[in-house]
Amino acid sequence: MSEPEQTYNEGRARNLEALLRGLADRIAELDRQGRLLSEAGELMKLIGDVRSELFHYEVRATYDTPEVAENRRIVADAQSEQDNQWQKSEWTQDAGRGKGVVTPPHKGGKNRTFYILLGVLLVAGIGTLSWLATRSGNVIQLDPNVAPIANQGHVIGSPTAAVEVVEFADFECPACGSFANLTEPDVRARLVNTGQIRFRFIDYPLDIHPNTWAAHNAAWCASEQNRFWEMHDLIFQNQDRWSTQATRRPNAVLIPLARQLGLDMPQFEGCVESRKFHPQIKANYDEALRRGIPSTPTFIIGTQQVSGSLGYDQFKRVVDQALAAAPRGGTRADSASATKAAPAGATPRPR
Repeated sequence: MSEPEQTYNEGRARNLEALLRGLADRIAELDRQGRLLSEAGELMKLIGDVRSELFHYEVRATYDTPEVAENRRIVADAQSEQDNQWQKSEWTQDAGRGKGVVTPPHKGGKNRTFYILLGVLLVAGIGTLSWLATRSGNVIQLDPNVAPIANQGHVIGSPTAAVEVVEFADFECPACGSFANLTEPDVRARLVNTGQIRFRFIDYPLDIHPNTWAAHNAAWCASEQNRFWEMHDLIFQNQDRWSTQATRRPNAVLIPLARQLGLDMPQFEGCVESRKFHPQIKANYDEALRRGIPSTPTFIIGTQQVSGSLGYDQFKRVVDQALAAAPRGGTRADSASATKAAPAGATPRPR
């Protein structure tokens, strides 16, 4: 019997509304205090959370949705004078979603004005962030005296590479999926496997993605059998099948993925069912919070921090700057944490 399709239930709809109102309230508060620009980092984090949740509200299995255009369409729907157009907009369209779909009630007046204004704000904010993500202005220079990332997460590449790149990522984050599927194969083939950089993945499971903890734990369980990176790739390649929007039972998708890798399945399933690595994932999450990581994916490349799903050319520009500034001989990684990368673009084979 096939699993019933996941719907956007009332609890999650309330959570989205709370995120929207929280963002609007915080912007209003900072505006009153004259701190809008000085608290840009905090606003980027809040907008990132809202953007990710709106993405799941609107979009299913795609990585190349033009997000700014989608949000403009939401605003256009909100501006409609006809109530039935508001009810039937693609934000709330019931067709094909079955029972349990939540359609926000039309309350007219103040509420509609609120959503229109907030929609305009989100379009402007998200559009600006998307524009910035394609330019070097999104790079933040870090204090070189800040302690380097501890031996956390998973590493590929030479322990003596001149530059370490650290990615804080969420397996359910659409932008992380875009980077993993479109850019990372080139990064591995042209920068990691050539010894120029090593690449560290650190868990940053966002609260707005309930299924992501299962995915992070499954990847760690695969790492017990030295197959983290192969599982990492399969998880991102199949993000649309196990995400919160797609299913209430992510492990029903993740376990067969692990079987494709020829893992010891009793060991893997025991690890998954016991949530064995949740404490380690939580420790990585806390490290991201401690460092003020604003959104996913965020990369620390040498002494620079950049957020967003970078294309290869953008990524390499920041790497080249870090390589130029790196001391001869690089910085040595803890070899115990390093694992070999799967061949870029190759389908992992069972060992």
